[in-house]
Amino acid sequence: MLEALAERRSSREFAPDELPLQLLSDLLWAADGVNRAEGGRTAPSALDAQEIDVYVALPSGAYLYVAATHALELVAASDMRRVTGYQDFVDEAPLDLVFVADHARMALVPVARASPRSRPARSRRMCICSRRARASPL
Repeated sequence: MLEALAERRSSREFAPDELPLQLLSDLLWAADGVNRAEGGRTAPSALDAQEIDVYVALPSGAYLYVAATHALELVAASDMRRVTGYQDFVDEAPLDLVFVADHARMALVPVARASPRSRPARSRRMCICSRRARASPL
């Protein structure tokens, strides 16, 4: 694992090809999908707060990945890729995955409730990470 981390590199070159629908589906499931009958997710979450949402920005629009139904829900019917990152190459990437934390859901975690610094004054969403690939809506 240490070797893999040492070899990790960023790339700012993207193939113009769409990501095959099945591959996008598999990636979204691996990132945040339901993998247990009682609704448990592939990604752990303290006290099942599930504070992370995954959005998919495509030329056709922006979509929220809904893990419970393994579907994409249209949230904006316009190309939002330009506003999903600060670097120029984001505009060119065929797909942008945006991970968003909903801090209001963190109130379920006792540590978050105990520290005023860990909780915002009002509910808000904040982009914490972004990855690019290519795909079509599910």
